[in-house]
Amino acid sequence: MRSLLTLFILTISGWAWAQPTCPEYTSVGDASSPYILTSDPDCAICDGMGADGPWSGFGCAGTIVSTTPAPVLSLTLAYTAVNTDDYATISIDGGGVMTITGENVGVSGDVIGPYLCGGSYGDIFITVTSTLPFTTVTLVNTGCSSGWVIACPGGDAEAGDDGADLACSGIYTVSDLLTPDAELGGTWTETTGSGEFDPATSEFDVDAVAPGIYTFEYEVLGCDGTTDVAVFTIEVGDEGNAGDDNTSVLCNSPGSLLDMNSLLVGADAGGTWEETTTSGQFDPVTGEFDAEGLPPGDYTFTYSVLGTAPCPDDIADFTVTVNFVPTIDAGDDVALCEGDDVTLTADNPDGVLISWDGGVTDGVAFTPGATMTYTVTADNDGCITIDDITVTVNPYPTIDAGTDIEVCADELVTLIADNPDGAVISWDGGVIDGTPFSPPSGTTTYTVTADLTGCISTDDIDITVNPLPIVDIESDPSPAQICFGESMTLTASGAGFGGTYVWDPMITNGTPFIPDGGTELYTVTVTDANGCSSTGSIPVEVYLLPVVVFEADTLYGCDPLKVNFVNLTTTPGVSCQWDFGDGFTDVGCSTVSHTYTEPGEYTVALTVATADICSSTATYNNYITVAPQPRAIFSSLPSPVTIEDTDVSFTNLSIHADSYEWDFGDGSTLSNAFEPNHLYPNDPNVSYPVTLVAMNDEGCSDTVRRVIIVEDVIIFYVPNTFTPDGDDFNEEFKPIMTSGYDPYNFSMTIYNRWGEIMFQTYNAGVGWNGTYQNGELVADGVYVWRIEFGDTRSDKRHEYMGHITVLK
Repeated sequence: MRSLLTLFILTISGWAWAQPTCPEYTSVGDASSPYILTSDPDCAICDGMGADGPWSGFGCAGTIVSTTPAPVLSLTLAYTAVNTDDYATISIDGGGVMTITGENVGVSGDVIGPYLCGGSYGDIFITVTSTLPFTTVTLVNTGCSSGWVIACPGGDAEAGDDGADLACSGIYTVSDLLTPDAELGGTWTETTGSGEFDPATSEFDVDAVAPGIYTFEYEVLGCDGTTDVAVFTIEVGDEGNAGDDNTSVLCNSPGSLLDMNSLLVGADAGGTWEETTTSGQFDPVTGEFDAEGLPPGDYTFTYSVLGTAPCPDDIADFTVTVNFVPTIDAGDDVALCEGDDVTLTADNPDGVLISWDGGVTDGVAFTPGATMTYTVTADNDGCITIDDITVTVNPYPTIDAGTDIEVCADELVTLIADNPDGAVISWDGGVIDGTPFSPPSGTTTYTVTADLTGCISTDDIDITVNPLPIVDIESDPSPAQICFGESMTLTASGAGFGGTYVWDPMITNGTPFIPDGGTELYTVTVTDANGCSSTGSIPVEVYLLPVVVFEADTLYGCDPLKVNFVNLTTTPGVSCQWDFGDGFTDVGCSTVSHTYTEPGEYTVALTVATADICSSTATYNNYITVAPQPRAIFSSLPSPVTIEDTDVSFTNLSIHADSYEWDFGDGSTLSNAFEPNHLYPNDPNVSYPVTLVAMNDEGCSDTVRRVIIVEDVIIFYVPNTFTPDGDDFNEEFKPIMTSGYDPYNFSMTIYNRWGEIMFQTYNAGVGWNGTYQNGELVADGVYVWRIEFGDTRSDKRHEYMGHITVLK
């Protein structure tokens, strides 16, 4: 097998390293011999690698070592296969991720092949790329049978012809000077050392260097080890810089001077000024242009800067527009009153753009808030003229006619306006300020006018003349005649809503009152809501009454209560009417009797009518008191009372009583307590009659009696275990009966778990010793007991059952 290998380009970041072109295969090795550098002394890929060349092993394995001064990221290989079985794997040092691409060959991962191309072996191109730098590529041929074929060069290097050019500014690409026969991939070098040349791109920054001659070399390396160099010369000159064109605007007013040098942008100093128009007012030495008095229009100028050969001169053009100064007239000053509108219209004969300050719009009415000077500005493309006008705002005078007035008929009124500004004032309706006059009935509006520098203010006041009220008096009763002590009502009218009535003597209008005896004149002053008053009078006649007196023979007692009433009135009466206060009445002017059947306090009244129209009544409030009969009621606790607790608490439920007497029925001292406690003897089954007497202050009483029985209590205890083991302790089982049981009506029976009787007794004092029949002790275990007995309080019989445990 033969395989041909050629290295084309090694690429390093920032570098382009030239390798020779190898047009033919000049050396053949076999599977058993290494490639020897001396057999191919001119092959560039072998340069500097020693006697063994690029291959580090025999047979099918080989290594190519990069001859570049720095590790590479990518390289391209060319080789030729011999048969269809040839495959190879490629690996690199330096790590990273390796990528393999191929032309006319299959690539799968790091495996390349087969190498058959069109029925015979041919050129195969493989590019190896890594994410990390590497220096060595190793190929292992898996189908190798007859060795490798190495591509080695022939031919010379060609850098092309020398060249030269001129440069004035910008970036110059020197590689543009290469002739067509120059080989690409050579190396660029600047021999003048300006520091402004990039050998990777061959770009030269002309603007960054001084004028002069700069030299550059282009070197190409041949496959035979020779080099060729082309030399290029760039002559750098200085191009004049007049800067950017520019414009400006001037007014033709006095003092409008422009230094044209101020319009230069990026220009070189030392240039020459020239006016291309004929104003006659430009100084080319100083560059000053005087626009005063010039006709409006455009004036043109140039600024020239000479360049250094071979670079040309530079010229910049300038235009200055001269505008006229406009005429503007704001008009005459204006005076007006507060709140009035004014329209400012400036005289603008040139028709230029104008504007007012203070928010004013020319020709549009507005309302000034105070005296102010307004400025109008006329602007002709920057040429400005201003004028002023003063608008004087005069205040309206302050005038106050005063508050509205209400008067009564026949009253005089004086109107005095408040005039703090000293304006000229006048009233309508014939009124003179400060002079009293008599206004007509009803409401009249009077206007006062104040004039101050032509600004007029007015104010109104209403004068209302109210009529006097008409008095009318009504009496109840009518005519105004009453009995002494009776009430009368006098009601005056005419004041209307909100009016007042004042009586003499003092009474309340429309409210009953009791006048004194005899005849008296009552006068009322009626004042309506407007404050207008009138008076009226009415006589009142009062007749004397009889003085009614009576008495009862008894004032207190319990129901039913009979009372005798006696009339003691000295003035004889034609009739007498009694009211006993309990809904019953009677007639009679001497003695009458009445019986009260319900408790309570009763008011008694006697009315005595005389021969006149009047009658008198004597009323004795709460005169008769009828007390209810008391009722004795009580309860007690505990219930029932047992020998365990004989302390009895009594609750008094009596009504209509004021004092009490208790008899506890056991011979103890009587008690007058409201709700006493009493301790009875603890003798069982004893009865005690308890008596309560309830009394009131009128001497009435009631008695109640109840029986308290002290009952006996059944108390006994039954143990649950006993130990008949002969140790004289807990040897017998029996209940402990304390009280409440009948010892003559007692029985106890013991059963085993099969219901067989183990023991029986009718004496509460006799217990079971744990034996059965022949006296033998029963087995340990649980036994059932049953106890029956009667109680001492009744014929009731009690039955109890339980368990006893025998332990020995």
